Amino acid sequence: MSMQQRSGIPKVMGILMIIFASLGLLFGLLGLVGGGLSSEGVDAIKTYNTMSMVFGVIGLGVSALHLVAGVNAVKYKTSGPKLAIMYGALAIIVQVAWGAVVFAWLKPKMGVAANLLGAGVLIGVVIGSIWPILVLALMSRPGAKAACVN
Repeated sequence: MSMQQRSGIPKVMGILMIIFASLGLLFGLLGLVGGGLSSEGVDAIKTYNTMSMVFGVIGLGVSALHLVAGVNAVKYKTSGPKLAIMYGALAIIVQVAWGAVVFAWLKPKMGVAANLLGAGVLIGVVIGSIWPILVLALMSRPGAKAACVN
């Protein structure tokens, strides 16, 4: 009886998740210490900085989940795909929520700077969602789930 080969998706994705999560934690911490845009009495920018800080803290939590999911995937733990799927869904929700907050709430208050900010956030949401979508697509595959039995 031949043994079926275990899918390498969890190990490869897990390694990439560990790398990206580590970068997310590092840049997330740097972003929180950075202080945000210069507000010089502009209430809208103060609000933007506050919301950016809130989403930055949420992002650190998402990055921590990302890291744990990556470690579990590399070890082929049964929780690896589940945590990876949870990370992917949560990361997309946070990206879309940030875009919604900027467009619906902050952008109307920011005047001329709003167009540049809006374009930057839209591009950021799209780019920021690519990796979580890949994680969802690959780690929800039956082969990836079946490989994680430890």
